[in-house]
Amino acid sequence: MAVVAHDVSSIRWFEEIGIEDIPLVGGKNASRGEMYRELAPRGVQVPNGFAITADAYREFLRVTKIGICGQAPSDYPEFTKFLVEQGIDSISLNPDAVMKTTAMILELEQSVRR
Repeated sequence: MAVVAHDVSSIRWFEEIGIEDIPLVGGKNASRGEMYRELAPRGVQVPNGFAITADAYREFLRVTKIGICGQAPSDYPEFTKFLVEQGIDSISLNPDAVMKTTAMILELEQSVRR
């Protein structure tokens, strides 16, 4: 397996990000950053953490071609298409998206073989 170089610019601490950073770190991480920034100073216990940038995640996928687990393949057909095109061979889906997404993946794989 290839080794992905660690680049500090690929990491954003929750205190550095907020809801405006969805394009940079994705929705869940941007929300976590927003909660940390807004609630921790008020005494609400919000665990600190960090997010990996979307660009770093895409590079990781390009280099490692490992399976993906999460909400995105279920909700965004274009993301599933991207994963198939990148050679990802394992995708976790929400139960309500299995039939539709599986049919799309089979169609995509057939078009790649042609």
